Amino acid sequence: MENSYTCSLLVFHLLKIINAAKQKACRHIAIVGVVAANRRLREKVSLDASKEKFDVVYSIFKTIRR
Repeated sequence: MENSYTCSLLVFHLLKIINAAKQKACRHIAIVGVVAANRRLREKVSLDASKEKFDVVYSIFKTIRR
């Protein structure tokens, strides 16, 4: 279960992502790296992006240690 601080950060970043896409008149949003690994963020972005008719792509990189 997420704490309220984590949820607040999630909503903050979600709003920033959606608002930036609107301001730049983008139709596609790409979320990559460690941020894309956050399952809860992916769920919320996908939900809100679909309401705004944005396409969202996620790319999660795995670190390869040698």
